[in-house]
Amino acid sequence: MIQHETQPPRWLRWAQITWVAIVVAALLMYVAGSVLHFSQLRQVCTATAEQCAEFDQATTIGLAQLDALGISLEAYALFLVGFRVVFSLVPIALGLLIFARRRNEPISLLVSLFLITWPTAGEAMGLLATAYPAFQIPAEIIKLTATISLPLFFGTFPNGRMVPRLYWVVVAYFGVYFVLSTLGLISSDSPLGSFWSWTGWLSVLLGGVAAQIYRYRRVSNPTEQQQTRWVLFGMGAIPLFLVGAFAYMGITGDTTVGTTADPFLLRRFTFLAVSA
Repeated sequence: MIQHETQPPRWLRWAQITWVAIVVAALLMYVAGSVLHFSQLRQVCTATAEQCAEFDQATTIGLAQLDALGISLEAYALFLVGFRVVFSLVPIALGLLIFARRRNEPISLLVSLFLITWPTAGEAMGLLATAYPAFQIPAEIIKLTATISLPLFFGTFPNGRMVPRLYWVVVAYFGVYFVLSTLGLISSDSPLGSFWSWTGWLSVLLGGVAAQIYRYRRVSNPTEQQQTRWVLFGMGAIPLFLVGAFAYMGITGDTTVGTTADPFLLRRFTFLAVSA
């Protein structure tokens, strides 16, 4: 007797089509943005220090710092873009592999989408959208997708069920802010926007750790527990890095470390590279 393979439901087909559209757009824009970023990094930035630092461009002061270290502007541009591209290849490749092998599982679509959009929705894509306004809306959609998929990933990994259900409150709190921010209905510079933003990120981080621990102890089977251990290891590195950064700033008294106001070009890049 011939057994016919069960066809996935229609909604899953549409989810897969949406996944392909978002991922193809994200990868193409990421490549184009990286090329544009490399071109701009090879030039000395003449805007304000904070505007130049937004995309890690060297000012005349930064160029003097590089010269003192024997590093050319060309080498700096190649290293900066190359580092970020190579760093991004691992999660992108993993996301593509998950989709290729397990695209009929909703949780696999979410995890693979998160792994691909999170590293691509960064500076390179932002620079492309700034230089060419036609890419502004697609860039915002990809950035919003990456942002919203973060708490969903923490709450549903590895079996696709939200555990505990209370974590939906975190997803809603975090997601509503970024939707309103993307639509321009709330500014991150306003007191409400600033408070909502940092408390949202904090709730995702702490709530995500708590949700994964709860799932590990109460819900997961041995295979899922092994997968959760890898997630908790990665999440645990974030607060350790932040504690180290704050300790450094407390000892030196320099609160500009890693920010756009950091006057030391390589230190700012090192901070961002490690935190990525």
